[in-house]
Amino acid sequence: MAQPLKQQQKFNHADTIRGTYGSSRDWWDALKYDLHVKFNIEDSTISGYNVIQFKTLKKGTVMQIDLQEPMILDSIYYQHQKVTTSTTNKAVVVMFTKVESIKKDGNAYFFSAKDISNKNNSSLIIYYHGKPRIARRPPWDGGLIWKQSADGSPWVSVACQSLGASVWYPCKDHQSDEPDSAEMHITIPDSLMCVGNGRYR
Repeated sequence: MAQPLKQQQKFNHADTIRGTYGSSRDWWDALKYDLHVKFNIEDSTISGYNVIQFKTLKKGTVMQIDLQEPMILDSIYYQHQKVTTSTTNKAVVVMFTKVESIKKDGNAYFFSAKDISNKNNSSLIIYYHGKPRIARRPPWDGGLIWKQSADGSPWVSVACQSLGASVWYPCKDHQSDEPDSAEMHITIPDSLMCVGNGRYR
């Protein structure tokens, strides 16, 4: 009988929440991420917000957003759309309502979706900040990398292929539902250059 080369990792409660595609995830489909992040070189922190556009697949009661410790989720706003009609024109009024009751469990946040799940398409704005996990042995051990180039300039990178994108921004961190598209707006000191995948606009 074959034996494993090393002892297999024991999964904890937080791992189970992250890996499970259950009732807090299966009722909505992530369509687009619009990520805005500021990198603070001096103290190795980041802050910003992510706008998540999604489609309702069925009725849901609880929504799960993933953000790994030690990052902190500050607030969540969800969108209601209402069309008002007058004799001369039609105007779309968009209102954002703050989510007041958010429960944290491990690396995930849960909140009531009763007012959201009856909408076909909607969006969330999620504000967050913190000092993200540092990658000790990238890319195998994921997180952020804060280094310096040969001339002493700051050099920052992200290694999250195996660890998950929620190590540095709030999202639906499950491979079965990646967004159809994403925009990234990165704020850095004007002496540096930001390089990313995709198309520069």
